[in-house]
Amino acid sequence: MAASISRSSAPAGGDAADEEPGTSGAATIGRGPCRLMIATTPAGSMVRLDDTPVGPSPLTIASTCEKHKIELSHARYQAQTRWVMLAADKPQELEVNLPRPTHAVTARRAGRP
Repeated sequence: MAASISRSSAPAGGDAADEEPGTSGAATIGRGPCRLMIATTPAGSMVRLDDTPVGPSPLTIASTCEKHKIELSHARYQAQTRWVMLAADKPQELEVNLPRPTHAVTARRAGRP
């Protein structure tokens, strides 16, 4: 279920503005009847759609109306995966907070087991 993704610098109408109302300045990636607006904390997290890199968040993906796998990653944060089902009549929003990884540290004195 690989998706064809292309970054559009101008909509089909030829207007240089690449934003749609309500996307808060996020770039629109791809072509298709369905829309998914993605925002992450931290911003700039890398977004993959169906195993294809699409770019840093925030962004809006225009794609096919079916189930898609969204992977989000950022250095020093735990990667997250979400599954979304897109519908043509209902643009969706996905907001994800990537957590910091947790670590456990054990300290021992020298000479003691």
